[in-house]
Amino acid sequence: MQKADMVLSILGKKSGEDKDFVFDRLYRNLFNEDFYIKAYVNVCTKAKYVASDGFNMEIVKDTIEKLKSESYYPIPLKETHIPEEKGNFFSLGKSDLMDNLVQEILRMLLVAIFEVNFLDSSHGFRQNRSCQTALYRIKTTCQGTNWVIRGGMENLAVSIDQKLLINLIGRRIADGRFLELLRRFLKAGYFNLEKPKGSLSETLHGSGISPVLANIYLHELDMYIEGLINDYLKSYSDNRNPVNQRLNCKDFLISNESENPALQNILDEPGKPDRLAGPDKDCIKIKYTRYAEECIICIKGNKSLAEEIRKKINDFLQSELKLETELKISNLSDSNVKFLGYEIAKGRHSNVLPTDTPGAGKKDSNEAIRLLVPGEVINRKLKPFMKNGKSVHHGGRVNLPVKDIINEYNSEVRELYNYYSLADDVSTKLKKFKYYHYYSLAKTIARKEKCPVKKVIEKYGIDVKSTNGTGTHRIIGVTYETDSGPKTVTYFNEPFKKSSQPKVSVLVI
Repeated sequence: MQKADMVLSILGKKSGEDKDFVFDRLYRNLFNEDFYIKAYVNVCTKAKYVASDGFNMEIVKDTIEKLKSESYYPIPLKETHIPEEKGNFFSLGKSDLMDNLVQEILRMLLVAIFEVNFLDSSHGFRQNRSCQTALYRIKTTCQGTNWVIRGGMENLAVSIDQKLLINLIGRRIADGRFLELLRRFLKAGYFNLEKPKGSLSETLHGSGISPVLANIYLHELDMYIEGLINDYLKSYSDNRNPVNQRLNCKDFLISNESENPALQNILDEPGKPDRLAGPDKDCIKIKYTRYAEECIICIKGNKSLAEEIRKKINDFLQSELKLETELKISNLSDSNVKFLGYEIAKGRHSNVLPTDTPGAGKKDSNEAIRLLVPGEVINRKLKPFMKNGKSVHHGGRVNLPVKDIINEYNSEVRELYNYYSLADDVSTKLKKFKYYHYYSLAKTIARKEKCPVKKVIEKYGIDVKSTNGTGTHRIIGVTYETDSGPKTVTYFNEPFKKSSQPKVSVLVI
């Protein structure tokens, strides 16, 4: 049999060359032992551990025999209560290792076929895509936005129509055994997207086969909205008022004192009639972006256009995808819009526009999009470290070694900075967080060692280069021994610079 990587490469290439190609005989790949080895490596890489419990080629061969006889059924992912001593119970929701491997093989095959055809507007659960790439798309392509439609599909994991999902997959895969195995995983509860507590993005996370299934389902929404946008833009282009276009050109020639003889007939036209209130009085622009179940449409146009688009999208979601929605319209001039944990706002500066375009103005005021850190995010993140407006120790960390305490605090500030590094105000907002966060670290160590904070600074202070590039300052840190020699860890000491490029997700494919 062919190697798993070769099979996946062939499937992806064929799907990219022909979007209408229908694949069959996929199920036989589940008899290929190399797929299980690759799946095992993938599962261990994602989980960041070596799942040595029960994996061997004998159990793989046994699973293959069950798949050949179509007697394989995944263990349902329902919460199981297992009794402990003294009448207590603990919950077990972890799936069987072989179920994970079979699920991973299904995922790899689906990704190979469908991923290449997903649209650029889709950013969730994809290689080299992330929340930040979705936000970067908005920042760089949505200048001039005045109306925003945003929202999400409620309870996607519960609301998704499994029969419709299988039918959508069946358009590209004509293999009854493969589709039946997918049904068994769905019935066993393996479509399990959820919103983790404390997630910065405030959107769904998923594992196993769930993310690619969600993207296959919502790809229908992406296709519909992109088609809708193209229809609106084409209608606008076809109905542009020729009088307005001519007047725009005349304005440009006058403002630039053109001496081009070929254009003098426009300047020589008698009079200057009033502009027509036609469809091109204000140029329209519509941009759509989706991350998992959260979507946003940025519109340069009027409110009636935004309301019309929202109604059409709501109708499509409810009638075609059987999903309930919470799409809301906002005027970006009146209030900022929250998306993926950021605030989206209109710029407060002017951008110089090219002067070689007929009808173009010299400047475009308040057209830029700004990405901001919401103030409530900083306040929420500081809650465990503050009381009555002052830093306090973290009781849950007092008994940890000093090195581990510093690493815990470092991971928090680094996660916050990494996520909000695209924000225009990242430096201002995170400096506030860092101030209270750092003194909470000092007070935690002081509580641990039952001494004043001043003593902590004296004992653990390490001279480091200042983030502004001049001189040094003292910051809490500790030196410890490792197999490769001494190593020093200090509290986060990097500048909060705004990033010009988004961070991407590196997924196991």
